[in-house]
Amino acid sequence: EHGLVEIGGVPDGQTTPVTIGGKKARVTMENGMAARYMYFNADRAFVFAQETKLRVTVEYFDQGRFEFWLDYDSTDANADMQGRYKQTQYIRLTDSGVWKTATFDLPDAYFGGRQNEGADFRIATHDNDLYINSVTVAKP
Repeated sequence: EHGLVEIGGVPDGQTTPVTIGGKKARVTMENGMAARYMYFNADRAFVFAQETKLRVTVEYFDQGRFEFWLDYDSTDANADMQGRYKQTQYIRLTDSGVWKTATFDLPDAYFGGRQNEGADFRIATHDNDLYINSVTVAKP
């Protein structure tokens, strides 16, 4: 909604709606691989195919003890697949059973739709149930 769309139909990026901790969310689904993802595409009028500083905020339910991170489409030619999957820092879940917020600063976002199914970024975790309530992208 509002310029940011979760991309469905990606085999390693399947999610399903749930309610947890009193909020509606989407949870990553088992896909037979070692990692699970949620793929997103930003409105082209907001940012498209040019280096831009962005901030991504993710509201997640802190259940379990594992990490998640973003892989984003960047201008960094040294990042994975010539910048298409640049990895951010890890956010470690502590199993507190409450909703938390993580913020990722992307100094070199490109968002040219170069990931799977034309995505600009994905939320990534290992083979874990990751519950996400909201994702926002802003220019700081």
